[in-house]
Amino acid sequence: MVRKGPEDREIIERMLRDAYDDWKDTPHRMGGCSKRGVDCSCFIWKIYEDVFHYDVKTLPRTVKGLATMKKGKRINKNDLQPGDLVIFEQPPPWYKYHVGIYLGGNEFMHAATSKGVMISRMDDPYHWGKYYSRTRRVLTEKDKQKIVK
Repeated sequence: MVRKGPEDREIIERMLRDAYDDWKDTPHRMGGCSKRGVDCSCFIWKIYEDVFHYDVKTLPRTVKGLATMKKGKRINKNDLQPGDLVIFEQPPPWYKYHVGIYLGGNEFMHAATSKGVMISRMDDPYHWGKYYSRTRRVLTEKDKQKIVK
């Protein structure tokens, strides 16, 4: 029997929040990929690898690569699920991307340049809310079933 639904989302959200507890307060370091310092793209890699046992070598290693990749499925903001990649984009003249992992409850975890690994709200009117660009669902239902068994 294949289960789908809210209980699976709750399991995945709990797993992500547990992983966050291991990473919170890790400082941001451009190009970093460890708990001594991590950038947002490697944080995605680490979480996907550690929590989902995902083959991260199939994902781009740069934030621009993650933000512009075609892998997975583009998802409407109203259909977010834990584990989805949320992508933010600052307009000209910055043209900067940022990527995080949706947790649930309108929250996402990410490695911010200012505070390192943290949880933020998607609807923050001063920052993330106005720079939200799109969402990609990289994990398939088959991937999720392996996780919640």
